[in-house]
Amino acid sequence: MKFLITITVLLTLTTAVGQESYFKAYEGTWKGILEIFSPQGKVLHSVPMELHIAQTNGGRFTWKTVYDNKDIRDYELVTVDVAKGKYRIDEKNGILIDLSLFGNKSFTCFETGGYLIYDLYTFNKDSIIFELTSSAPGQETISGNGTEESPKVTSRIQVSYQKAVLKKQ
Repeated sequence: MKFLITITVLLTLTTAVGQESYFKAYEGTWKGILEIFSPQGKVLHSVPMELHIAQTNGGRFTWKTVYDNKDIRDYELVTVDVAKGKYRIDEKNGILIDLSLFGNKSFTCFETGGYLIYDLYTFNKDSIIFELTSSAPGQETISGNGTEESPKVTSRIQVSYQKAVLKKQ
């Protein structure tokens, strides 16, 4: 029985360390161009984008994003539950945004000023792809009959799409 408990603890620790160090593999400065698209797929605007990742202590990482060489978002990525892929972006002003890691993809979803913001980071061997969509308030469509067979569903039109391919410097 002791042997089984020891193996279970070792496997849990190995899994936790492996997942916690997932972001460690992406430490460094990543740069690219953030493109903002129209619904027709045309680039409306583009700005330089940087992502700086560095482990600070324990399960914390610097998560600093720089837009257009001047708009700096100096956040932290905080480990919450490695086994469940749960992390949090700490904006260091009282705002905490939950982040979920699924394989090589991290997702956040949050609402501010009525806008729903969804972002996705895809971590590849030689790049990090950042994508963001948002939906505006007051543009919801409610459908369904409110029954078990046809529950009420609220959907929102996406009003913005942004994408950057970041390369390690």
